[in-house]
Amino acid sequence: MKKLLIGAVVVGLVAGSLATPAVAKKKKKPKRVERVAEATYSGSANIVYLPGASFGGGAFSIGGDEQYLSFEITDGSGTTVSANVGQDPDGDSQSSTVGEFCGKTEEPIKVEPGVEVTVFVEQGTCGGGPSIVTEGTIKATISNLP
Repeated sequence: MKKLLIGAVVVGLVAGSLATPAVAKKKKKPKRVERVAEATYSGSANIVYLPGASFGGGAFSIGGDEQYLSFEITDGSGTTVSANVGQDPDGDSQSSTVGEFCGKTEEPIKVEPGVEVTVFVEQGTCGGGPSIVTEGTIKATISNLP
C-alpha cells in the first residue's frame, strides 16, 4: 500500500512538471489602455481665408507605449472642420503628415510612440461643405492598440 501511494505521488509530480511549461507558454492577450486628452484652439480674425490654410490646433504628448489616436473636433462655427495630423520623429522641426480627417477620425491613426502629435485645423472644405475655423476643442483618444 505504501509503495502504491509513493508511486502515485511520483507520477503526479512528474505529470505536473510536464504540464507547467505548456501553461507558461500561453501568452496573455495585450490589454487595450486608453486615455483622453483635449486641446483648445482659436482661429484667425482675418477676413480673407485661403483654402487649406492652417489656423493653429493642438499638441498632444504621446507615451512610449501609445501609438494609436482618434480625434473629434467641435468648432464654434458649427461646421465640420478639416484637420491635418503631424509628427516630427527625426527632430528636424519639420512636421510630417501622419493623417487627415474631417470632423472626426473614422479609424484610429497610427503614430510613432513617444513623439508629440500636433493637430492643425484648416480652412477650406470638409465633406463637401465649408470648413470654417473659429474656436473649438480637439478631443483625442490615445491608446496602445487600435
